[in-house]
Amino acid sequence: MINFEKLTNTLKKGSIINPAEIFMALPQKHEKYSYLRNVQAEVLDQWFDSRNKKDNIIKMNTGSGKTTVALLILKSCLNENGGHAAYVVPDNYLVSQVVDEAQNLGIEVAISEKDISFIQGSAILVINIQKLFNGKSVFGMRSSGDNYELDYILIDDVHACVDDVKSQFRLKISRGTDLSGKLFELYKDDLRFQNEKAFLDICEKDPCSECISVPFWRIAETKSDILKILQAHKNDKEIMYDFPLLGDVLQYCNCTFTYKGIEIEPYSIPIHKITSFCNAKRRIFMSATLCDDSDLISTFDIQDIDIAITPKNANDLGNRMILFPQAYNPSISDEDVKSKIADYAEKYNVVIIVPSNYRANYWADVTENIFYSNNIKAGIQLIKRSAFGLYVFVNKYDGIDLPDNACRIIVLDGLPDARTALEKVNENYLQGSTNFLKNKIQKIEQGMGRGVRSSNDYCGIIIMGAQLIKTLYSSNSESFFSVATKKQFEISSIIAQDLKNKSIDDIFETLDYCITQNPDWLKISKEALSNLHYESEIKIESFRMTLRKAFNLAVLYGQPENAKKMICDEVNKIDDPILKGFLMLEEAKYCQFINPTDAQRILSSAQNYNYHILKPINGINSFNYSKKIKDQAQQIFDLYENKDVNDYIVALNAVIDNLIFAENSFKSFENSFAELGNLLGWDGTRFTDGIAPDVLWYMGDLGYAVIECKNEATNETISKSYCGQLLSSVSWFNNNFPRDCRCTPIIIHPSRTFDKAASPAPDFRIIDKERLVILKTKIKEYCKTISNNGDFKDLKKLSQILNQYSLTPSLFFEHYSVEYNIEGK
Repeated sequence: MINFEKLTNTLKKGSIINPAEIFMALPQKHEKYSYLRNVQAEVLDQWFDSRNKKDNIIKMNTGSGKTTVALLILKSCLNENGGHAAYVVPDNYLVSQVVDEAQNLGIEVAISEKDISFIQGSAILVINIQKLFNGKSVFGMRSSGDNYELDYILIDDVHACVDDVKSQFRLKISRGTDLSGKLFELYKDDLRFQNEKAFLDICEKDPCSECISVPFWRIAETKSDILKILQAHKNDKEIMYDFPLLGDVLQYCNCTFTYKGIEIEPYSIPIHKITSFCNAKRRIFMSATLCDDSDLISTFDIQDIDIAITPKNANDLGNRMILFPQAYNPSISDEDVKSKIADYAEKYNVVIIVPSNYRANYWADVTENIFYSNNIKAGIQLIKRSAFGLYVFVNKYDGIDLPDNACRIIVLDGLPDARTALEKVNENYLQGSTNFLKNKIQKIEQGMGRGVRSSNDYCGIIIMGAQLIKTLYSSNSESFFSVATKKQFEISSIIAQDLKNKSIDDIFETLDYCITQNPDWLKISKEALSNLHYESEIKIESFRMTLRKAFNLAVLYGQPENAKKMICDEVNKIDDPILKGFLMLEEAKYCQFINPTDAQRILSSAQNYNYHILKPINGINSFNYSKKIKDQAQQIFDLYENKDVNDYIVALNAVIDNLIFAENSFKSFENSFAELGNLLGWDGTRFTDGIAPDVLWYMGDLGYAVIECKNEATNETISKSYCGQLLSSVSWFNNNFPRDCRCTPIIIHPSRTFDKAASPAPDFRIIDKERLVILKTKIKEYCKTISNNGDFKDLKKLSQILNQYSLTPSLFFEHYSVEYNIEGK
């Protein structure tokens, strides 16, 4: 018996190409899909008008019906031209969600490229991002040529997919394998030259060791050697899916060693390797509304796009209140916040996002629910089944959806960490740069969005940890948020004016207005967002696109000379010295293939702008660090002339929170101890070259402190090796500074006793556990005094207070360091 109604509808449905009309004609959709929302219809109409562009970016807030929009777009493509369509998402969990929604709509989908309905072009293929991008991809990497072609590709949650794509184009080789041993032998002398201290730490498998990148000229010189080594191990499980993507671009790769192993990744992603992606007629990238699109554009090599498709209004974001308890009242401790959060977790689901395993352990006394990359799916399922509880996610700021009662409070605890070895190296190269700050802010915003997944959803956001608060209170940081988050941040800033120096109970009572949906708060929050409009302009950092295009010139067209020139032109536009030096390093990498001598000259010049970057062959230049600084109180006043005393106190708290004796904390400790010098009105510098000291303070009047930070040490005595490092640092100082400069040698270590084999100089002094506690306590008292008495900007009184707490050059080391002992004496 023929079902003529079904046949008529099916034939009619196939002839319709407008996605909104396709929606109305779907005969089997669930009753909940009776009409399109306004935001969906607006986006579909805009896409339909621009559908013949190769690339389109669509920005919609989560919860606004993105999945339906995506399915209708791909169905429209198939109806209009036939062919093969793929809907790509970050993981299999989201694959199942897309399949469920497609079934509710009555749109045919497949989850295998071998499915006959996909091959015939009647079904949309739904896959995860790893299926599309890998070294054995059936969509472009089969050498026999029997790849599956894709005519239309839509990547959803594309910002969450970027890290996954990068990981597919990265070789990650574990320590202790035959392969890692061969690569270590090839480059061990180069690593030692770059940073001998870090090299020795890596050899000892010290988890506190820094990462070291192999110099670019050595990669170029040994390209055949490294290729031969990798080729011999191409079937090793660790690299078999990644090596085919990088084998012929190794000369344009970074190779970074860590205590865990080795990571090799290209200057930019050679996305052209996946031919079905590059040859697709239409590519649609669906994204959240983030402020900066550079990572997305660069990773996928998207060309000629200036405007994103967006709804008319940006008021479809849920209701959020963002609070900074420790910024309003710096006397509130992490323990105070944790205790309060634990109380709220007895009534609501509360999610904590932390940057590291170390910080996750901080919450272990109030919850057993700590989730890492290997058990996140189980964690999400547990949360969605629970009515209340406290859950910790480690370094997971995107890719998880916690709607409605699954999450009523999100706590962002601490500044996001770099995830990969190269990110850590570049983070060190770019410390102090605005670019460094922007990347952190974007990650923070993604974290804020985990608990609000629709326009009717709501969530309280608590920001804790002095370092994170300091970052968000830094100059211009709010400008890096998207328009809606920026507005919610502005509302929170207004609230803050009434919360200054209030108790933690008062601050959390304010949070209750959000999580109980107080009508007055709800009205203000909705009105604030009501007139906002999406920013449709694609925002890209110029230097990021320059680096992308330079890579293409060198790799695709064999023109490293034009790549070098393009970056040089960009360098000449840059005012930020940190970024300028970093880009000169990138310029030198391409210059290596034209004139290796000039490459070294460029790198040597770059050191004048950014001494954190790679050292040239001749070693570091001998800089004269003699500087003139103003009176101590005047230096502090100049730093915070246009800011509130609480901003200064937040910055100091951020520093002393990182001054702890613990494993894996050396980098934050060294950065913070250098910054402490600046905040006390001196001049603090951290070095990472393994030759200079960890930290150098210039305290005025030609007086310096040469400081070695050994806060990660666990021995009961200070080793001969540590003693030798401080002796070497003093020698470095004497060789680089005029004779009339003097230094105080300091070592920070849990113990004040040297090993009997050590030979410390008579003037060495120690900051041990006891003295570090005293220092942190006195700085907190100093903060309280300048906060209460209103004398922060009275230079005479500020000088008296600094003297009162022994925070002056003449008193500091007398009170906060001690003379050493020698074991057995």
